[in-house]
Parts: sequence; C-alpha cells; structure tokens
Amino acid sequence: AKADGPLEEILVSKNWKIRNAAYQKLTKEFKMAEDEKSKIFGKYTGFFKKMLLDTNPAAQAEATEAVKIFVDRAHIANKCGGDILPHLVKKALASNKASTKANTREIFSLFFELGCGEEATKN
Repeated sequence: AKADGPLEEILVSKNWKIRNAAYQKLTKEFKMAEDEKSKIFGKYTGFFKKMLLDTNPAAQAEATEAVKIFVDRAHIANKCGGDILPHLVKKALASNKASTKANTREIFSLFFELGCGEEATKN
C-alpha cells in the first residue's frame, strides 16, 4: 500500500495503513505551517469528523495527533469546535489507546484555552 497522491484522496483511503500515513503527513504539514494563518489549516477541516471517527485504533491515534496540532496552531481553531468536539466525545474519549486518550484530553484543554470551554462541555 503506497500513501502517495493528493492528501485529499489518501485521507479517505479504504486502507487504514494509507490513512494512517496520510494523517502523519497532515500532522507534518500542520507543524511546518509558517504561521497560524497559513492556508493549510483551512484546507482539511472537512476531513476531521471522518478522521476522528476512524475505526482503526492506530490510525485514530494519528488522527487525534493531527487535530491536536491544528487546534494548537491554527487561528481558525476556535471556529472548528463543532467539527471536532462531538466526534472526540463520541469515539476518541472511549479509546483504549493511551496516545489517543492523551491527545483527546489535550485537545479539550486547548479548546478551553481558546475560550471554547462552553462548547467543549455541552457536547
């Protein structure tokens, strides 16, 4: 399984290993963004729901890592609570994977810091 091609395509691959690699690429892209207003941040928010609800535990852990970096770095993060929080509550909080749980808690904390605490708790 090769994870090349446009990120938009490999993020929704039927193969979890390809999705996993795509989430890692996305994390890297978010980390390398020159500033919080980089266009890269607005480009992939539509994929967050599917990413966070990933049925493969390893891929889901990578997905929460990418979203964590997004929430930490993107200036639009405070507008994206609805794309992120309900799915975290639904799936990631219940994960057996320590890294997924840790990332999930960190994402909630970041939203509280952004002043989105109300949205974080109403889900």
